[in-house]
Amino acid sequence: MGLDHLTELHAVKRHYGLDWLRIGAFAILILYHSALHFGPHPWVVRAHHVYEWLIWPLSAIYPWRLLVLFAVSGYATAAMMGRSEGIISFFRERSGRLLIPLLFGITFIVPPQSWARFSVDFGYTGTLFQFWAEENFRFSSWFDRTLPHWEHLWFLGYLWAYTGLIALFVATIRPWQRVASGIAGFLAKGPMLLLAPIAFLVTARLGLMKTGMTGSGMFDDWLGDSHYLPAFIFGFLLAFNPSLWVAIRRCWKGAALLSSLAYGTIASLYAIYGSIENLPTIGLALEAMADSTMGWSMMIFMLYLADRVFNRDHPWRETLARAIFPAYLVHQTVIVLMGWYLLDFKLPGLVAFTIISASVLASSVAAYWVATRIGWLGTVLGVPPRPVAPKPKLARA
Repeated sequence: MGLDHLTELHAVKRHYGLDWLRIGAFAILILYHSALHFGPHPWVVRAHHVYEWLIWPLSAIYPWRLLVLFAVSGYATAAMMGRSEGIISFFRERSGRLLIPLLFGITFIVPPQSWARFSVDFGYTGTLFQFWAEENFRFSSWFDRTLPHWEHLWFLGYLWAYTGLIALFVATIRPWQRVASGIAGFLAKGPMLLLAPIAFLVTARLGLMKTGMTGSGMFDDWLGDSHYLPAFIFGFLLAFNPSLWVAIRRCWKGAALLSSLAYGTIASLYAIYGSIENLPTIGLALEAMADSTMGWSMMIFMLYLADRVFNRDHPWRETLARAIFPAYLVHQTVIVLMGWYLLDFKLPGLVAFTIISASVLASSVAAYWVATRIGWLGTVLGVPPRPVAPKPKLARA
């Protein structure tokens, strides 16, 4: 299949601001996961002493961090599709870039997390190798948890699925540019960039809550899909519809205001009731509405910052952009194992957090180092070799 119906994607250029936004969003995600070890939210292995005040910064990050990542991934998907030789070759290449690290991670990177979880929660006493060899590949539920599990690597599975949906849409809907441009044109009018998506997200969320379809399993995360897929599609549309960038620049103040009001609502509910588990029905509805509102509006605000403030190159940008993938792959396992190991020492929270953060940084640097020096590890850690520029042909004498 040729590129005859992908002409709109040819002009997609690298957006340095989105590179920085991706780097920053993953860095925030890593810090967020490190803080979860000490915070009041559920986590794989938690510290002996929980710091209740962490609910405030964690709640300020939770609603939007993943929407930003999916939006940036949607933009990158459009750019990669435009550089491909066709839809089939694009999806084949993208599948390799996503599924190989995902399968490697499920097989080797994630099992130590599951081992720690079962040891702490269910009293498992076997070694890591025993768990990996005897329990991890059950392909069934054990103590109400499916094994093998993908833990934090679920993002790669979702991204692959959403990429497949976009590829199918482009391959089968020949006037897809007209459909996409129509959606972009609608969102670019007046305040619709904020109002329409937020109305959709809030309605979908409340509807799923009403029907009880709020599972978070590997294949029934309707609540997540109702938020992440629109963000991914929006990023895809953003790549070849300049009118959306104009709308972002026009609506950023409203996005910042809405986000602040939404966070104020969430913070007030937590201040009154202590935690989400204590919220009454109306409180749960308000928290859900505020969460969805903050998620989309903060995504728009962060895209504005990426475009107007950070859209410039730097000598470190390319290296950091390549290094963030292996850091994402290994970070949570390091956090879980280090947090579990430090439990016996009963260290002050700041000391333990510093040790965990330093361990994550060191492991991330090490993962990138080996990925750039050992070919097959680069493939499984998401750092493919840089394309080699063709050598100029020598003129014949």
